[in-house]
Amino acid sequence: ALNMFASIAQGDILFRGATAFQLLAAGTAGQILTTGGAGANPSWATAGISGLLVVKQKPADEDVSSSTTLQDDNDISFAIGANETWGAIHIGLQQTTGSACGCRWKWAGPSGYAGRLTSWCTTPLMLLTDADITVGYHNPFSGSMGTATLFINVLRVVNGVNAGTMQFQFCQNSSYANAYRMNRGGILIAGKIS
Repeated sequence: ALNMFASIAQGDILFRGATAFQLLAAGTAGQILTTGGAGANPSWATAGISGLLVVKQKPADEDVSSSTTLQDDNDISFAIGANETWGAIHIGLQQTTGSACGCRWKWAGPSGYAGRLTSWCTTPLMLLTDADITVGYHNPFSGSMGTATLFINVLRVVNGVNAGTMQFQFCQNSSYANAYRMNRGGILIAGKIS
């Protein structure tokens, strides 16, 4: 039994396994020791909030012209694992660039996702309360907005067994040559709940 202690290095941890004492080699710098609960061995995990929190900002304007087909926003999305629940706040700026095209939005996700969406927009004043996130699309406004106006999306997503990406999508509600625009500066803050 004493020979086992001869191979222990600084930072190693001795723990009781299922049938005998075992050695857990030192982790890498910054890792933390985690427990698997009763009947499981401890292990090292990466410290911090990686995989639990996503923060993104939209660095450039993005336009959709002459299209009522939803397109992925280049910047606003987050990965979601199987059977995970996430909450997110998406604050953005939107406008039409000269025509009354209106808009369509959707939060698309992996097969089997579910959730609720609440949206608010300053001009034209719009409130979408506790809507089903999986519908074909939401129609936040019709008409035109010559200057960028603020909107806020608050969502809760309960994912099924398929990991994937929660993706914000947008397009015109009526096809016009002038664009419907997602302006630069919007932000996404998304966090894993469970």
